[in-house]
Amino acid sequence: MKWVKKDSGFLLSFFVNLLFNLEWAIPAVISLILHFILDISLWWTAGCIAFWILLVLARTLLLFALNKAGNMPEKQRENKNPYSSKGYTPVGKNAGDDT
Repeated sequence: MKWVKKDSGFLLSFFVNLLFNLEWAIPAVISLILHFILDISLWWTAGCIAFWILLVLARTLLLFALNKAGNMPEKQRENKNPYSSKGYTPVGKNAGDDT
C-alpha cells in the first residue's frame, strides 16, 4: 500500500470502520423504505445516517487517541538496582582500593 501516506491512516481507518459497521445503516434503509411506502419524512433517514457516521467517527477517534497514548516514550528513570555496575560505589575490604 505505497499510495497510502503515513499520516492518512485516520481516514483509511474511518472508511474501513464504516464498512465493518454497515449493519448500523439498516435503520436508515428501513426509514427510506418507509418514506416511499408510508410517505414519512426523509429527515428520519438523514438522522439515522448521521447517527451512524458520528458513532463510527467517535469510535475511530477514541481508538486513535488510545493508540497515541500507548506510544508515548517513557522517561528515563534512575537505576536503583544495587547489583548493576553503573552507579554502584563499592564499599568494604574488596572495594578495589589501591591503598
